[in-house]
Amino acid sequence: HLSTAAAPRQRPTPSTRAMLDTPTTKLRVLIVGAGYVAQHLIAHLKDDFEVAYSHRRSNPPFDIPNVKSVYLDLSDDDSIATTLHETLPDVVVNCAAISSPAKCEQDEARAMSANCPRNFLEALHACVPDVLLIHFSTDLVLPDDEKPVSDGGVGAKSASRCICETPVPTNAYGRSKLAFEKALVEGWDRCIIFRMSNVAGPLAPYDKSGKFAQWVSNTLRDKGTVELWRDEVRSFVAMRQVRDGVKAAIQKYGVRHEPADDHEARALEAAALSPSETARFHHRARALRPAVFLHLNLG
Repeated sequence: HLSTAAAPRQRPTPSTRAMLDTPTTKLRVLIVGAGYVAQHLIAHLKDDFEVAYSHRRSNPPFDIPNVKSVYLDLSDDDSIATTLHETLPDVVVNCAAISSPAKCEQDEARAMSANCPRNFLEALHACVPDVLLIHFSTDLVLPDDEKPVSDGGVGAKSASRCICETPVPTNAYGRSKLAFEKALVEGWDRCIIFRMSNVAGPLAPYDKSGKFAQWVSNTLRDKGTVELWRDEVRSFVAMRQVRDGVKAAIQKYGVRHEPADDHEARALEAAALSPSETARFHHRARALRPAVFLHLNLG
């Protein structure tokens, strides 16, 4: 299990105190990432939840009414702590990844750092220990054959058994994603893992980027033919199914957390500065939130 003592410490900002003092009836959802899937989730969730998204640029990549943008570098502990204290999410949806298999093969150490961010889990333990974490894994963790593979279903024990029985992937991207699945089943009991296949859907709503379907269409338009792989078996999932699945998971398992009084608000602030207070706050918060662990194939 992950230790809470090593998590980054940073004093809550004035905006955090304002959030503590301002009641909201909506769940707070932090979407980590600003890519294709993240943009579709922002557009689909922003009217029903209080949504924030993260990016790694000097300026936000796009401005969306009533949606907060925050800078977040998953390799920087202080950046993680600041983001969590400023947003205080009830739900975190992790879309951040180096998802290009080719780039992962070129630098597996960098891929492992980005796709298996154990320091991010440490920060969640310290700052928002009752948060629901929704994480996107990949079907590339699965064996390279056409034999159907079941998921872990409901419960951490079942998920752990499924993950342990998954052979070590032959590709660096799959190895990095499977490593984080193992970290989650060992150290986070309010989690939903989606092993997602290739996503097909319309252009991203904000920067108009595309995915596989757009690449095929553009290549056919420009060259008249398209060359595809012959040594890879993949499934496809509609972006509509992904966004609907995430929304349903948030509605069913998300729990809105507001400090009950000034005493709890002060406890949260103290938890950011003291390992012992962090452990105390963590124990109290997790006791009030039921465990949920789902491990599902998506596609």
